[in-house]
Amino acid sequence: MRQPQRLRVSYRTTLPTFLGGAGNEAEFRLTSLKGILRFWWRSLQWSSIKDSNQLLSLESKIFGSSDQQVGRSKVKMRLVNPVSPTVLSVGSVIGNGGLQGAYYLGYGKVNAFASSKSNKKAGQLEKPSLQPFEFSVEFVFSNLLSPEEVDSVRNALQMMGSAGGLGGRSRRGWGSLTITSWTEIQGEKETQILERISADPRTLFNSKLFDATQFPDWSAWHQGSRVLILECGGSKDTLHLLNEIGCEMLRYRSWGKGGEVLGNESEKRFLDDHNFFKNKRNRASLPVRAGMSYPDRVAFGLPHNYGPSKADQVEPAEEGLDRRASPLFIHIHQLDKKSIAYGVLTFLPSRFLPGNAPEVNAFGANAKIDTTVAFYKPVSDFLDRLLGTGVAGNKNQSSITATEIQHG
Repeated sequence: MRQPQRLRVSYRTTLPTFLGGAGNEAEFRLTSLKGILRFWWRSLQWSSIKDSNQLLSLESKIFGSSDQQVGRSKVKMRLVNPVSPTVLSVGSVIGNGGLQGAYYLGYGKVNAFASSKSNKKAGQLEKPSLQPFEFSVEFVFSNLLSPEEVDSVRNALQMMGSAGGLGGRSRRGWGSLTITSWTEIQGEKETQILERISADPRTLFNSKLFDATQFPDWSAWHQGSRVLILECGGSKDTLHLLNEIGCEMLRYRSWGKGGEVLGNESEKRFLDDHNFFKNKRNRASLPVRAGMSYPDRVAFGLPHNYGPSKADQVEPAEEGLDRRASPLFIHIHQLDKKSIAYGVLTFLPSRFLPGNAPEVNAFGANAKIDTTVAFYKPVSDFLDRLLGTGVAGNKNQSSITATEIQHG
């Protein structure tokens, strides 16, 4: 019987992290890390597994299941040293109230706007958060796993530290994870394969990720996936970079107020979305594109909240399904505080909702959604806008520069 292989990986969170425990307290737990690891493992399997039952079977074999015939995880995890991150309590203010884009990306965790009525400040925390911290985890692989299965976990660990994050709003950059060291352990021998993963995340994505040609049933890598690397004038401030990305998304998606968004003229890119909502609320007689039955921006994820009542909501129509997470992942990559901060935008389009004829409930009426790749055009156009290409054009007001990982 061969010895179990061991791997020690160190990570750092580059932004405040919304991880909650009992009693609404912020704390770091390995169970949270394991859940994210399983997600990124699934994302890498589409090129070899296209059946959900087969995927579940292999995932259960590797990571464990409540099914007694499957048993415990074949990947044991151990925190190398105790971790006691600094906690920012509810009511604390991030960024002195001036980071509107970052607050927008932290919706539900961070108060976006100052309000004298509720006596809240812009940037005030609605949930406690953990300040950026570092931790190391040792992974022990059972000898019941094949070398290919062990490699699949290793690949997921790297992807998690290249494009992922921990906690609430991690798909919007908060709680981003960066790998800082990677050590292989066999018996008493330790080999530091990579003292530090490259500071530039361009080197962390290879062409094999984009091999699969079929459109996936779950969030997974395939030929339609895209990765953009963003810089902000060589800035080392991760919160500043997240804010700039958030401002660009606000300018792209928002109609604004009084013809302006963040002090600039509104781009008014989603006129039909705007008019559709106004029509449904009977607030004005405005033209709507023929055949339109839901806002185009649902491609960024659901639900959408346009007001206080049920008639102001857009959400999945299927009972028991209240949300659909965004296919666009924002990750802020930085080895240490002295290194340049990079934004990694990963787009993993897949089947938006389950079923052959999925529906959304848009302002009180059910509507079938488009199941073709064209459904995701609003997200692709946002990426093109950052690149300054395509019909979206280059309207960005920030100092962000973007390059795309080329594949195929």
